[in-house]
Amino acid sequence: MDKIKTNINAINTYPKLILSIAFLEFILSMVFYVIGHFSNNLYVRGVGVGLIIAWATTILAYLIVRNRA
Repeated sequence: MDKIKTNINAINTYPKLILSIAFLEFILSMVFYVIGHFSNNLYVRGVGVGLIIAWATTILAYLIVRNRA
């Protein structure tokens, strides 16, 4: 019975974890993009764009998994 309870608790924490990671990716992407824009550094701006793509992918995956459950 304990295994079932821990699995249910783990399932309930995953959406919070995924959303907090997505929020962190969004904040970091904006920071890197703005720094790259003002310093005119294409590499840093590219890191920001890559994090934007990671953020969007995370949100899409979260929405798809949440709708399936």
